[in-house]
Amino acid sequence: MAYSEYWNPKTETLPRAELQVLQLAKLRHLCEWAYATTPFHKRRFDAAGFKPEQLKTLDDIRRIPYMTREEWMQAQMEQPLFGDLLATDQRNAIRYHLTSGTSGRIPIRVLDSMKDWDWISEMWCYGLWAFGVRPEDVVYFAFGYGSFIGFWGHIIAVRR
Repeated sequence: MAYSEYWNPKTETLPRAELQVLQLAKLRHLCEWAYATTPFHKRRFDAAGFKPEQLKTLDDIRRIPYMTREEWMQAQMEQPLFGDLLATDQRNAIRYHLTSGTSGRIPIRVLDSMKDWDWISEMWCYGLWAFGVRPEDVVYFAFGYGSFIGFWGHIIAVRR
């Protein structure tokens, strides 16, 4: 069977200028949403003097204060279980998982929504398709179904 070279030809073949317009729109929307719904990000954006409407070009990404793992852990220690990082009601979560904590640090607690898992599996699809995986291929997952969350999106992507 003949397949497209691309998982998502619509976006993967956009001219560079159109792709950058799309990327900027998505980045700005994400920042607006984080600012409006997440006390953690609103506080950090305000402290850095950053407002989502300041994103005029992709170079403005440098203005966004990025969160560190230490800040994430601190927020969760101050306000268990999830800190003030949740951008939606906990009832929207479909999965709860922890980082392993193998680095000797406190494991980070994470809630994921259906939308998160749609996105996670979609990103895996781009990579798998680019690597040459197609519907008639057989995929064997040689990992234990433990607490490592990374490959769960991969499983969903292969089904897609």
